[in-house]
Amino acid sequence: MDRVLQSISKHITIVKVWFENRTIYVQMNNGNVIARSVDLYPHLRNGTPQQWQKFDLWGGGKSIHWEELDEDLSAEGFLKSKWKNLLF
Repeated sequence: MDRVLQSISKHITIVKVWFENRTIYVQMNNGNVIARSVDLYPHLRNGTPQQWQKFDLWGGGKSIHWEELDEDLSAEGFLKSKWKNLLF
């Protein structure tokens, strides 16, 4: 699974990020949307909705960075979470 995921993640980037009800939604360049609770990420969990909005996409959309919250989330990490949920 790791090789397949690594191969796929080379071509997948984040194109849109938004928040609703303590959930982060990430849209990938292939159209897939992955939703995760902000409570899974300690720095986001402790941040405010205003701080969540202050992010930058790094590496051409390979990761999301919050300078103020000292948090980085990767497109590959979101894909891994989606695969894990599909397989188990």
